[in-house]
Amino acid sequence: MQRRGIANVFGALLFVIALVVIISTVAILASEYSNYVRAVDYVNKLEAAKLQERLLLQAKVDASGTLLVNISNLGGVTVQVVCLAVHDKSSSTLTLTSEDLVVNPGQTIYNFNTGLAVTPTTNCTLLFITSRGSSFPIIVEGGRILT
Repeated sequence: MQRRGIANVFGALLFVIALVVIISTVAILASEYSNYVRAVDYVNKLEAAKLQERLLLQAKVDASGTLLVNISNLGGVTVQVVCLAVHDKSSSTLTLTSEDLVVNPGQTIYNFNTGLAVTPTTNCTLLFITSRGSSFPIIVEGGRILT
């Protein structure tokens, strides 16, 4: 008779332990799923904002041979240009210049100096890279500007 009482207590104890383990597992899974949903929502918002970035780049060469760019924001979000990458195709070099240009919707920055000297032999690609990862190119081939 005493064994039967101990078996009931032991069975109840195992049941309680199993119940605690199951509830803890479900709580952890729910918490991690919630974190996943928040992360996906954050990434989707970034992608939506990235798709709204629209810069119009109009390049010209000034009298001294320097490439100047008018940067117009045609999109609905503020664009922050964080880097100017220049790939010189002649020497196969890549130059990265840190920038901090903020262009609000509808705003134009006139005569942005890229620091690039354009000659009849200049063959390069300029990329204006934004904080959201978008890139907007200007191609210079044989001293001519292609966009």
